[in-house]
Amino acid sequence: MVKFGSICVAFLCALNFPTVLSAATLAQPGFTEVEVVNVNDRRGNFGNITFDDAGNAYVVGANRRDNGQVYRIEDDGSLTLIGDATSGNQTATGITFKDGSLFVTSSHGRLYEMDAVTGQTTVLTKLKTKDPTDVQIIDGLYGAEFTILVVAEDGGATWVDGTTGEVQLTTSGLPSMNAIEVGADGTLFALSDESPSGLFSFDENGLIETVVEAPGGVSFENLAIHQGTGEIFASTSAGEIYVFDPLTLNATLFASDLAQGGALSFSADGTQLYFGEQEGRGGYTISYFDGFDQYELSAVPLPATLPLLGAAVGIMAYARRRKKTKS
Repeated sequence: MVKFGSICVAFLCALNFPTVLSAATLAQPGFTEVEVVNVNDRRGNFGNITFDDAGNAYVVGANRRDNGQVYRIEDDGSLTLIGDATSGNQTATGITFKDGSLFVTSSHGRLYEMDAVTGQTTVLTKLKTKDPTDVQIIDGLYGAEFTILVVAEDGGATWVDGTTGEVQLTTSGLPSMNAIEVGADGTLFALSDESPSGLFSFDENGLIETVVEAPGGVSFENLAIHQGTGEIFASTSAGEIYVFDPLTLNATLFASDLAQGGALSFSADGTQLYFGEQEGRGGYTISYFDGFDQYELSAVPLPATLPLLGAAVGIMAYARRRKKTKS
């Protein structure tokens, strides 16, 4: 396996990464900001957000005493407790939805399955990766109906059979990952908060395909991909949201002057971009940018490797061929 700390850093990080081309103020024209939830509690601390097929939003953790609890966000902004996905002093980190179930990761290395209606919760599997941070549903590997991908701070990734809970594959040697998303073509994108913080894609072999450094030297926090246009949205530690062109990976500032926060997710229909803000000691809010139903772009190809990364990817492809030849 190619280690990020060897060939990737030595070769990729020496390249000139795409830079920010233009900047907006709070948001680009045509979008409005709508506050959905405001928890007036200095302990306020939401985690990630996910949506079911009907468009209902779910969020993990409402305050630092209840970090394992999962809530549904109602239309009036209230929170309905669904259940507690963890026990003890664990913190729920990632959350995703599939076929009536919420899948939640915990800081103690557990993957839980929770009924989205009754809140009944079971441990689907115990993970070997340290400090899981995010979870996503992907196409099934090795004949599985669907696969759950979990990534972690230690650079590990685990592929789990979503039906049986069996661990199908584990990968190590990636950068520390704090968020993952699945692109419109199935490409796996992740954010790293290592220095330099950046956006990259990877596969089940653990090989990095593309790398983009965070603009301005800030660190990336969370990630969302618009499934209609393929555009990649990433929030930063500086209270900004950048949008990456799926073809060139050039970045444009989409929103700024936001408080720090972790959550970033598109609604089920792709018309709203939800984001969370930690309001210092004043609590936590969840809002969304409305207007993506009018969001029109010319047709764009699916995400592709940048020409400037060609040499580095060539080395990785060679390494992959050698790996397959030896196996």
